Amino acid sequence: MIKKYLIGIEFEYLLIDKNEKIRYFDNLNINDLH
Repeated sequence: MIKKYLIGIEFEYLLIDKNEKIRYFDNLNINDLH
């Protein structure tokens, strides 16, 4: 019997603004992302 396995890859990344401060998605707007 052949079994199938699903594999997911999780990654994290760090957002840093122009002032070299760490930013999170909960305090960003579209202009900050540009």
